[in-house]
Amino acid sequence: MTIFEWGYLFGAPFLLPLHRTVRKLLREVTAQYPYRPEVLDVGGRQSPYTIGIPADITITDLARYSALQHRLRLGLTPELINRIRRRRSNVRRIFFDDMTCSSIPDRVYDGVVAVEVLEHVGDGEAFVNEVCRVLKPGGMFLMTTPNAEYLTRTGGKAGMNPDDKRVYTRMELRMLLSPGFEKIRIVPVINKKSRWHSWGLRSWSLRHPAVTLMSALGNFLNFIGSSSTRHCIRVEDAGHLAVIAKKRIEKECDLR
Repeated sequence: MTIFEWGYLFGAPFLLPLHRTVRKLLREVTAQYPYRPEVLDVGGRQSPYTIGIPADITITDLARYSALQHRLRLGLTPELINRIRRRRSNVRRIFFDDMTCSSIPDRVYDGVVAVEVLEHVGDGEAFVNEVCRVLKPGGMFLMTTPNAEYLTRTGGKAGMNPDDKRVYTRMELRMLLSPGFEKIRIVPVINKKSRWHSWGLRSWSLRHPAVTLMSALGNFLNFIGSSSTRHCIRVEDAGHLAVIAKKRIEKECDLR
């Protein structure tokens, strides 16, 4: 592993709870394989949650070209690709791709990860169909997305990012995934009622050490304060939903 990866793992307790949840679930996914699995990270950019995961990672994303993408740091750039290759030891491939009409061949990957991606996609059905298509039979899909039930209760679109196209409820996610997937497990993530949550959202920067320290401390206190109840978060209080599902072995997932 690289120095960057060791540094990330050392600082993991101070990162956002969403990252910790994804890493825990991803380790559950990769642990079931008797070999080193191939995992596709869709829209992962720097893919921090796959650091140290015992898998061969492929990262794909759209190219960063619009002003909004630049402002929100969405999409891939040639500079970012070079940085990832320098910093990461388990990333094998990085390329531009659109998961609503992907160029990836059928049945290539053991797992697919899409963290906070689905809400940016206009055609969610096409996205899920393509994820299903590139997965091997029995392959696992792990994703997270904002919780529409929480957003609706707390102000709807006011809680969405400018680039978000659509958010989903638990029932809508099950309906979207059920044609091609089974054993769908949905986990509420991040209790936004925690007093420390807003602290943890502050950006990290070497130029602003006090803000960085406050963010790290907020994430750590949020983790400690919710560790005994993180499996009992009420859905209406959860800012995000994590979903893990298994591709149906009998399905070819060409549902278009």
